[in-house]
Amino acid sequence: MSESATPAPGEQVYVQANLSTGLETHPVEDPSSPALRVSWIHWHSGFRGTGLRVGDQIIAVDGTPVTFPSELRELQRLRPTLVGQYQESKRWEERGATEDTPVTLTVRRRRVPGQGWETLEFRGRIRAERVYSSATGRRLIGSGGPDSMAHDGFDFGTSWSAWLEKFQKQGSQVLDDNWQSRSMDSRYTLKEHLASKPRVDFLAERHPGPFAQATREDWEGMRTKLEGRRYELTPADLAYRELGEQRAAQIEQRAREARERFLQSLAKETLADGDLRLNPLLDDRTPVVGKYVVLPVIRNRNWISEAGRNFLTSQIGNTWYFFESRLPAAQRMLLAARRYTKLVSTSLPEHYAVIGRIQPDPRLLIIGDRGVAGFVVEPVAATLGDKAFVDLTIEQQGESPFAGEEELTKTHSALPPDTASPRQVIETMIAAIKAGDQATWTQLFVTWRASALEDGRPLYYPHYPYLLDEPWIHSCRLLSQRVSDVRVVWEGDVRLVAAENPRLGTPRIESVDVQVEHIGLFDGEYHAFTGVAVRPAWELQRLDGGPWRISSVQSL
Repeated sequence: MSESATPAPGEQVYVQANLSTGLETHPVEDPSSPALRVSWIHWHSGFRGTGLRVGDQIIAVDGTPVTFPSELRELQRLRPTLVGQYQESKRWEERGATEDTPVTLTVRRRRVPGQGWETLEFRGRIRAERVYSSATGRRLIGSGGPDSMAHDGFDFGTSWSAWLEKFQKQGSQVLDDNWQSRSMDSRYTLKEHLASKPRVDFLAERHPGPFAQATREDWEGMRTKLEGRRYELTPADLAYRELGEQRAAQIEQRAREARERFLQSLAKETLADGDLRLNPLLDDRTPVVGKYVVLPVIRNRNWISEAGRNFLTSQIGNTWYFFESRLPAAQRMLLAARRYTKLVSTSLPEHYAVIGRIQPDPRLLIIGDRGVAGFVVEPVAATLGDKAFVDLTIEQQGESPFAGEEELTKTHSALPPDTASPRQVIETMIAAIKAGDQATWTQLFVTWRASALEDGRPLYYPHYPYLLDEPWIHSCRLLSQRVSDVRVVWEGDVRLVAAENPRLGTPRIESVDVQVEHIGLFDGEYHAFTGVAVRPAWELQRLDGGPWRISSVQSL
């Protein structure tokens, strides 16, 4: 395909003096690997059909490495003339290039799936920029292309030039494979993209030519990218979900049995629903103090805040019962619910069926627009969201275990050997989430914090406390809902963060990047997808050649 194809009858072609590769690039000013990342290949580019891709990093032009001067004034002068920049033509004029002058670009490309980078060369040609117009003087997009300001009934009057600008902007994001970005939901964007197919089909039918052909190629490439790599998941790949369901069912069965035993043990001291008709403020409370009451389910709407204190409330008939959330027993109840979401399932309804012991002193609370007198109770047991039961009379190091919890914490997965690769560490992390093994998962993360300042000096904290509960819960939630599986697809090169410095007492710090793909079920097929809720980019670090540990403290 050539931009300089024979014009259609009546068309006018104006060849301009500007020469370019027809590329758009983004400077990557990394001192260790300077490059120009290809962000778009225009339809008229002399590199169309060469194999060059959006996302490739140009590291040399005709054998001359891409560099960025350290002196600011020289950098400001040079950068606009680099390949793909707005003054690129000036570079070719200085070199005496003309139309069809060959150019060889050396690029680095990630091996996905795989490890590291590969270096490739692509040979294209310089093109002179052209302006096309119809016999009536209307500006066209390419030979035989559409009127740039017409819309042909599409997109509520959006012109072809405006649509093309939007199309290229989205295409740059989709095809760039900027895997460290989480700003795009691939499935949502795919839906939008498929809606533009009638316009691309119209273009090919009514305005066949280089522009239409290139646009269809880009559209198909974007569709393939947005659909994501297809995977064939086996029952073994999804067995973790069945195990999780079995674990939740076992704990739920334990909860029913434990609650029944607990109620039987208190049967003689438990008040029936109609036994308590006393006025909490005026009547003699002696006969009921110390007795037990089975409260109706307490939901979020039954929480009352008063003077900075939170109370959980429940009502049987006209009788009210209260207890404060900061009571030690109440805190142990809430902690047990939290542990359930970490050890069993994140799907735990936030309501509590509490068994309480009536206390001597009543209380008056403002509920809605009126004052309500009620009995204060001390929680002695509770069913958590109909899923788990906790005996609050049992206390072990400030916690009350829910029924069956001890069995969940007995078995842990094995940590990978110290010689394990970054890929293997990430795969162990994924397996630990599937197994519900938070203990092993936690040990795969760094216990330090390390980075390098701009001048190369290390910033190193040998002991750094990370809060890992939320990432764990979110990771479990993802694997139980939207994400079916996660696969490692790329492992980068090891890079030095900071050299060992005996004077400062800092170790040798190395890091490596790993990319994963999240797999979801869409229309009966498993495909890789991206979104704001999932993290494809992971970094691992090691100290003095020790075991790799995950330094991206984040959820899956």
